[in-house]
Amino acid sequence: MLTENRKFIFVTTIVIILFFVLSIFSVFFLNTWFDEANLGYKAWLTGENLASPFVDFTMKYPPVAFYSQVFLQDLFGPSLFTGRLFSVFFSVTVSHGTFLPYK
Repeated sequence: MLTENRKFIFVTTIVIILFFVLSIFSVFFLNTWFDEANLGYKAWLTGENLASPFVDFTMKYPPVAFYSQVFLQDLFGPSLFTGRLFSVFFSVTVSHGTFLPYK
């Protein structure tokens, strides 16, 4: 019989593996023009001073999330990777916050 700690590690490992497999699948096989691409494009426009957020275009995200994307594009360059990195960061944060209390 597995102890509670080993059960937790086992379930967490399965969830993390599933998350990464689905993430890799979506990077290569799903449509790339959705929230991350749209947010990345608008962040690029803002970073290059070609547009102003909330003036030249509408956003459904708060300013902190939007300017965080601008900052990531400044660090890593404009690409879909920066949008995915932003999403992975929040996914890991939510997963950690969800599973940590049950540990």
